[in-house]
Amino acid sequence: MDTGNRLPNSMKQIVFKELMELVYKLKSENNAMNKTAVLTPAGLIVGDITPCTHENEMIKFTDDPEKFTLDTSSIFDIMSKQYSSDCEECLYSDAYMVNVQNAVLYKQGFGSENVKMDQIILFADQIVGFSLVRQ
Repeated sequence: MDTGNRLPNSMKQIVFKELMELVYKLKSENNAMNKTAVLTPAGLIVGDITPCTHENEMIKFTDDPEKFTLDTSSIFDIMSKQYSSDCEECLYSDAYMVNVQNAVLYKQGFGSENVKMDQIILFADQIVGFSLVRQ
């Protein structure tokens, strides 16, 4: 049985992997800067979709030892070592979540304020749709 072209567990995994490649191609070949707009039940989230980081990149220090940032997407790298996957060449996280950095949540409803976040992890089952928007 040939498993080299096996479909991943989730169509969203395929779509968001291709979307990240498209954004990179637009930036590198056309100097076009795009963010991804992701529609969720909570509202519209606009930001940069990025791959998950490795476990050893969870904490990023600055020149000031008291100030650091956390990259919570590395949790999925930790989980990949704990749970096996049918798809050896796939990252564990791809079928389950999307990592959005430099995000802004545009809440639905009147009088709602926008919420800025350094990072948000979206679980794939909560994504309704997406689009690209120019920066």
